[in-house]
Formats: sequence, structure tokens, C-alpha cells
Amino acid sequence: MQLGITIPLQRFLRLPRPPYGEVDDLFFCWEAHRVTLGGRDVLLLANAGNRFAAAACMQPADWRAWEDVAVEAIRRALAASGLGEREIGAYLFFAGAPEVTRTHGRRPVAFLNVLVDKLLAFPFDADCAFPADLCRFANERLPGKAAMFEGAGLAAERFAQDVRRVGISV
Repeated sequence: MQLGITIPLQRFLRLPRPPYGEVDDLFFCWEAHRVTLGGRDVLLLANAGNRFAAAACMQPADWRAWEDVAVEAIRRALAASGLGEREIGAYLFFAGAPEVTRTHGRRPVAFLNVLVDKLLAFPFDADCAFPADLCRFANERLPGKAAMFEGAGLAAERFAQDVRRVGISV
């Protein structure tokens, strides 16, 4: 799984500039960004191909293991959108271990910026580590364009289409 980090997140983490990743399928690539929502530090993730979103409220110590937190946030966002444990496990297996790369192009990063703007006013429980309501809102109520799809659509539906496309779904 490729985690394309934005420049602000790269600077925050004090990481050297990551390499470009070799992309076989954007379905297994995610963009990662740090944003403040509801007064909390949030790791925001968006799938580069279908714009499915995941998020995690971060404590300062969480940033040391942010890649593990990202994978867990993706797992929980998929479950919140109704994907079964079998499909989630298969997706994470085929995605592989997290690999930090540069972002995957202008369109996925532009979506992150749009998502941040829409989520700034979203009231969510800032006391929880995983904001499931925020993820459901982003994936099931915000139609938009995605890099690998024509026209506007919902991210949860597009993720489900990608799951079927790669043969994960039963």
C-alpha cells in the first residue's frame, strides 16, 4: 500500500523527500495529510483512485507510528461503510505493507483540499480516536469526481466497484 504524503505532512514529520512510487493500480494508493478539525490533530487519508476517505484523531505520540494508524483508520472506515471483514482483510493483504511515497498526482491531492474544506464545518466527536461519522459523511454523502471514474459519484460506491473489479468481493 502506497501512502503518498503531502508536503505539509512530510515537513511536520520531518521526513526526507520520499521517492515516487511505482503504481500498478491507484486502488492500492492513498494520499495522507495532516489537518486540524474540531480542534484536534487529524490524519486524513483519501484513496488515490476512488477518493474513499479515512481519518484518525491523533495524539502527539501517535505520529511516531502514523503508518500503522493510517492502516487501522482505513480498516475502520471500510468497516463503517459496510465492507465485511473478509473483504477488508483481502484488500489489506493485496495492498501490502505501507510504503511512503510522494503523492499520486494533482487530482487526488485536489480532492484532499476539497475534502478538508467540506469537513472544516462538520461537527464530529473530537474525543474519539476514529471519527466514524466523519468518514461515513465523506464517503456516503459527498458526491464528487475521482481519478479513475467518469462523472460524479459517491466514494463508498466507487470503492465497492473497485473491490469487485479486482476480484476481492464474493
